[in-house]
Amino acid sequence: MHSDRDHNIVIVGNVSYDSVIYPESTATFWGGGGLNVALAAGNAGAITTLLSVAGRDAKSMLELVGRFIDVDQVSIVDEETCRFLIEYDKNGDVLKTSAYYNAANKLDSVISNYQFRGGHYHVCCRKPLSPQYLLERLVALNLQFSLDFVSTSAAEIIPLVNRWMGLSRFVFVNRREFEILRGIRVIEDLQELVVTTGSDPVCVYQYGREVGRWDCLKKEFVDVTGAGDVFVGTYLGTRLLGEDIASSVKRAIVEAQHSIDGRGVLGITNRRSKNPGLPEATGEDNSSKSGIRVS
Repeated sequence: MHSDRDHNIVIVGNVSYDSVIYPESTATFWGGGGLNVALAAGNAGAITTLLSVAGRDAKSMLELVGRFIDVDQVSIVDEETCRFLIEYDKNGDVLKTSAYYNAANKLDSVISNYQFRGGHYHVCCRKPLSPQYLLERLVALNLQFSLDFVSTSAAEIIPLVNRWMGLSRFVFVNRREFEILRGIRVIEDLQELVVTTGSDPVCVYQYGREVGRWDCLKKEFVDVTGAGDVFVGTYLGTRLLGEDIASSVKRAIVEAQHSIDGRGVLGITNRRSKNPGLPEATGEDNSSKSGIRVS
């Protein structure tokens, strides 16, 4: 049985303008863990608020995104939005990531002044956010929360939040992050641990016991950026709306695989909107590649 408060999700994380480079194509588009997860959770039917910081260059995009999620808690500062440069190989594996945090450096300050209310808080535990201070406040206020990570900083961030992980409603990791996690703690106290493993099955554990695994079919892709975020947001939204684990995993896999058909997760919202107009990716868009995962 779920309550009305479970329908309300606050996503804490980055908004970014991403540049991606593949051997045969390049593109730039709006993204970031916070924005991606929030859009996916909203697409799953949850009432979703994004708590983030963006630059003056993101105003138009946020006005359009505001049709689908609440962006009133995104602070606009007088500098550029966070930027990521991501280089991939032909299989969609990350070769190199460069970050220019810009406006996102103010996220800790914005959160410190935020008036927390009821609902579920999902924390995208990624730089430059210092998630340990946020989690301390959430626990003190007895607010429900969940966590996800990114492989480039997981080895640094997971130890910082380790003490609160047993209180997290959901923990999301990919295969590499799972190995880091198992290296520093047991998983028997984690309420619900969701592990994505590339194109291998998604596994879900409850208090250390595997409760199921679900296949991810390989398929051709245009771009894999944000697919893991779409999985997280979709699973989070559907679970908090009362769906069971199996239904939530299956829908999350489908949505994550839909997201790779274009550039950036805004494409999902565009295709499903009765009033399209969200900013599309720019740059080259050559032939699609093969082999995809949701991590």
